[in-house]
Amino acid sequence: MKKIFPLVAAVAVLLVAGMCADGAASAAPRANPAPVITNNRDAVTASPGGYDFYTYASFKLGYEYGDVRFGLHSVNGFGGQVAYGFIRRLWLFDARGELEMGYYNQRQDRGGRDTRLNPLTIMANVYADLGQASWALSPYLGFGIGYANVTEKTTSPGFSDSTNHNGFAWGAYAGFTFGIVSDLRGDLAFRFGQIDLGGETLDNFGGTLGLQYRF
Repeated sequence: MKKIFPLVAAVAVLLVAGMCADGAASAAPRANPAPVITNNRDAVTASPGGYDFYTYASFKLGYEYGDVRFGLHSVNGFGGQVAYGFIRRLWLFDARGELEMGYYNQRQDRGGRDTRLNPLTIMANVYADLGQASWALSPYLGFGIGYANVTEKTTSPGFSDSTNHNGFAWGAYAGFTFGIVSDLRGDLAFRFGQIDLGGETLDNFGGTLGLQYRF
């Protein structure tokens, strides 16, 4: 009996100690579980400082006035661009990069002489979106370089000539996007571009209006 009593006492002490420890653990405040990030938008809120990136596609229609240096003629017309790119949040702005394809149908008709230029461009563009995607208006600046293929066709009574030019192209852009619905934004921009035609230079000034969908 004397040998059993110390054993029972020891078990009782262990049980009381265990109950006290369990009670203390229950009373201690519990940390909230980390938020579950389901998409890149959630990451902006869950981790201040940014997110990896998300992608977008855009479509723009525009008007351009083109001036051919040394060729002593100007052209104008309509066209547009399609692009696919990504956006990454940095400290004070969104950095945006895209691959863009553009096509314009420019024309000049003077004194029965009809001149048409059809520039087809492939551009790698970068932008700094100076606002937030949640802003009603988000201004941006951009710059791009790429390749251009320009078909030039001139016709007049009894005469027709067609040439093709390939060369380096670059462009500078300024504009702003504006919210429409959740992931769809409008895009209004001014563009200046220059294409090397091999001995001549085509300067394009114009504006575009389009849509940008963020995936």
